[in-house]
Amino acid sequence: MRGFVPGEFIEEVLSRTDIVALVADYVRLVKRGQRYVGLCPFHQERTPSFTVSPDKQFFYCFGCGTGGDALKFLILRENLSFPEALRRLADRAGLKLPAVALDPEAEKRRREREEVWEINRLTAEFYARQLHEPSGALARQYLEKRGLPLVVASKFGLGFAPDSPEALLYFLRRQGVSGEAAVRCGVAVRLESGAVVDRFRGRLIFPIHDARGRVAGFGGRALDDTTQPKYLNSPQTPFFNKRDFLYALYQARDAIREKGSAVIVEGYLD
Repeated sequence: MRGFVPGEFIEEVLSRTDIVALVADYVRLVKRGQRYVGLCPFHQERTPSFTVSPDKQFFYCFGCGTGGDALKFLILRENLSFPEALRRLADRAGLKLPAVALDPEAEKRRREREEVWEINRLTAEFYARQLHEPSGALARQYLEKRGLPLVVASKFGLGFAPDSPEALLYFLRRQGVSGEAAVRCGVAVRLESGAVVDRFRGRLIFPIHDARGRVAGFGGRALDDTTQPKYLNSPQTPFFNKRDFLYALYQARDAIREKGSAVIVEGYLD
């Protein structure tokens, strides 16, 4: 993307970005002399070796050797591409990306990604509401049996997929989402007959978030011992591969950073 965006625009974005304020969204910083220090977000440490220089608008970790400008920090911290990071910082600075910023193919991929995020967001909201409807009683009973209060379930966005072939699709169509788009996103499937139906039915739903808190996919748990498979996940798509995600990492990352460790378990509710 550097070849499509004027260097002057990139420099303007960086000049309007306060790297200390940006980093402080992710790291607890303490001022020491002319610099700010904190625990490095890129490797585990107990003694702060991560520094941010407001004068140079540069960060550097003396522990792992990682350093760079605001763009580099955002790319590493959020696992973004250069175009994505530049767009984020431009939005933060109140600047509009030049119309020539993305080549047609890159722009197509960006629009496809945004469509997936929006469909997943709508889907997660639908399932979350269904958990509190009369049809979600079995799911609520299952959560109670597992000792999980509804307030905690809501914090993690848990939901319920009604045991109906088109409950979600009916909702999505009212939001302007076609059945074909729902299939591409992985929340619906096309049968051999050609009919499109909901992928998840009669299941407790676990939204799977990416590092930015966007819903990337879903896991569905059967509510009885006869339904197979017990767990059904979103299919692999160009935008989702379950092996690339740790469930609830987005919600737990601040605590992990503070404690310096994490306990990884097998199931969603373990």
